[in-house]
Amino acid sequence: MLPLEVTVCAEAEVCDLIDGHTHALSITDPGSWADIPPCIPPSRVLRLQFHDLDAPPSAVDPAWTALYALGARPILPAARHIRAVIAFADALGKDARVLIHCKAGISRSTAAAAIIGCRLLPRRESEVFAHISHIRPQALPNRRMVRLADRILGAGGRMIRARA
Repeated sequence: MLPLEVTVCAEAEVCDLIDGHTHALSITDPGSWADIPPCIPPSRVLRLQFHDLDAPPSAVDPAWTALYALGARPILPAARHIRAVIAFADALGKDARVLIHCKAGISRSTAAAAIIGCRLLPRRESEVFAHISHIRPQALPNRRMVRLADRILGAGGRMIRARA
């Protein structure tokens, strides 16, 4: 349904699925790095680093207590990340085959796929999100990314409603 082929996966699946793709979008936690096989030139790879968060975690959140004690601070998805995904989408040709991954292939990567789809198919947000759910049934697009993209793309809440 999208005007180009998109594969969404977890970081652990990249090497098994990369063949035949022309572009990659890699989303990792800050300080971590995912290997993208050399079959895709670095100029066709977008690497973003931010945590899979919808809002800042509480200092008493058990998952973050130790990290806060070490001085770590969360990096939330920001407008600059969304604009980078949009610019990546704008540079894709019609024959592009894009692999998008995050750690689990559930939240950040599916949100990025939806952002690309909504950029390429404006006003068809419901179809885009349905397609993402079809190609990645466990999809649960990151809410913050979707909210930011909805605002930046001027979707008037359609992306937010389609994600629901």
